[in-house]
Amino acid sequence: EPLFPFCIYDDFITCVKITDAEERLERAKELVNKLPRNNHDTICVLFRHFQRVVEHTHVNRMTVQSLSIVFGPTLLRTEGDPLAMACLTVYQSQVVEMVLNDCDVLFTE
Repeated sequence: EPLFPFCIYDDFITCVKITDAEERLERAKELVNKLPRNNHDTICVLFRHFQRVVEHTHVNRMTVQSLSIVFGPTLLRTEGDPLAMACLTVYQSQVVEMVLNDCDVLFTE
């Protein structure tokens, strides 16, 4: 099972489609808090590391978008048809990008 569990996959995809930024952030907070504790804590540490990687974009060329494209399909995927998963990679990347951009708000200590 991926770090973002199958049972909450659809909720994150729906969340990233919300057009109102404030509403989307509030929904993302709710979803992050619904994650199993181990997943939550691991995602927090991983995404804080990703933030450090992005701080060095000028050297490593890894932007938020690049990290999202690379890690989206690994961290967040649906159970089921591999062909359907290929169509959803854009949303997977958007979820990872959203969580990375809002990491400090979503994972408050």
